Amino acid sequence: MNLKKSDKIIAIIGVIILIIAAISIIYYVYEEDKTDDNEKSEEKEFTVTWMKKTGEMEFGEMVEEETFTSSFIINKNSGCVITDVSIRLTWEDEEVYGGLRGRIPSLVKGADSLDAKITLENDIPRTHNSTGEGNETFNFAVNSMPDLDAIMANDTNDAMNKLTERYKDMNSAKFDYEITVTTGEKFRILRPLSSLLKLRSDTGDEFSLEVTYEYYEPTAMEKTDNNDNYTSTGEDDYTGTATYNTMGLKGGLL
Repeated sequence: MNLKKSDKIIAIIGVIILIIAAISIIYYVYEEDKTDDNEKSEEKEFTVTWMKKTGEMEFGEMVEEETFTSSFIINKNSGCVITDVSIRLTWEDEEVYGGLRGRIPSLVKGADSLDAKITLENDIPRTHNSTGEGNETFNFAVNSMPDLDAIMANDTNDAMNKLTERYKDMNSAKFDYEITVTTGEKFRILRPLSSLLKLRSDTGDEFSLEVTYEYYEPTAMEKTDNNDNYTSTGEDDYTGTATYNTMGLKGGLL
């Protein structure tokens, strides 16, 4: 089939366009691969240092004859790793007397008892029971101490972002607790008489929780031959902070 001159010109132009397009695609792919290689080659080694810090919390509540339940959360900056938490429970039976203003205390007075249950989220509950008074410490291993000492990144911000991603969800710990007081008051039917005589009834006791915890905060610095040229991030403040559910709680951070 014979083509007209104009058709031949169009066909030639079409072939040229296809050739240019193919060359452009090959060049684009080459440049993209080259860019990826350059980005990878720009990554440098950063030394990771973990600074050990501590924090504290304290709160308490008067517990009557119904079980008291609440929770609190220890929450640190992203990238931090909470390792150990210690919770100290203390309480003491109130001195409440009845029966002729204490002359016959056995009629209405007996030692109170306290039951406590403290649970780290997704862990086994820890329990305590005591009569008259109590002083118990609950120790929780939340996370293992981080051991990463180096990371590859483009710059300091990139290194810190990678650390945050690697250790996400390790910067917080939630605890639930239940406190139940059983009063030792005998013959509760005499309570109206005690009220008439303006004598106090034994209705409960006050407890307190002291929380101390340890956590590690990372810093990243570019590794050099003499370590004279580097940038780092991280806080120098050693004061611990925490947030917690304030429902039914008294007290706050130390």
